[in-house]
Amino acid sequence: MAEGRRSRDFWLYFRTRPTLRAELLYLFPLAVLYHVGANITGVRNGVDVVSLGLSLLDRYWPRVVLGLEFSVLAAFVVLYFWARKQEHFGWKMMGRVLVESAVYAVTIGSAIVLVLTGVFRMHPPTMGPTGSGGWLWIVQVSAGAGLYEELVFRLFLFGGLVHFLQDRDGWSKGAAVAAAMPVSAVLFALAHHIPPSGEPLALWPLAYRTLAGMLFAVVYYYRGLSVAAYTHAIYDVYVMALGA
Repeated sequence: MAEGRRSRDFWLYFRTRPTLRAELLYLFPLAVLYHVGANITGVRNGVDVVSLGLSLLDRYWPRVVLGLEFSVLAAFVVLYFWARKQEHFGWKMMGRVLVESAVYAVTIGSAIVLVLTGVFRMHPPTMGPTGSGGWLWIVQVSAGAGLYEELVFRLFLFGGLVHFLQDRDGWSKGAAVAAAMPVSAVLFALAHHIPPSGEPLALWPLAYRTLAGMLFAVVYYYRGLSVAAYTHAIYDVYVMALGA
């Protein structure tokens, strides 16, 4: 009986997307990893406007920042107990999110290289070290990329463009998704090459990140923001650890 219930729970997990409340709870550890690490390393993600705003506030109104931090922590605690009661939320689900995300993360890179080399006959560049900050730097940077880049490029840009095309121009959902996916993916790739801190523009990384952006959009569309964010974060850890 217990085995049958576990099997039903397993398949139910893959047939549904997390609710917004569960998404926020899943993303909280990723946010903590990034922001605590950022305070130690001083490294910020390029699309992290939250830390920029907090640093400006902290310069003039440090008590306001302290109050905001306590408010976020209190809101998380309240949300956790509310979701546990109303939705039977449990942290065991977090393990499933991480395992699912890790599977996607490991396969995405291999799939992209296969497409670029096998279909488009492109030659990958020689990989060198991607950073010199050690594991703390790798985990913190990856957490920030997973959290903020998925928020900006998948939730707001991809999701927002889908809703805009459907609501304003009357597109079908399939057509809106098909149009929004490459647009958001190209902008995601180009964002990594914006000067002065961006990489020099080159065909391989641009094509690679465009395909990655499209695959992250697929994960987001079918599995939700939290799975997309952890997929992105674990993928970055995997890639940077190999290049370190």
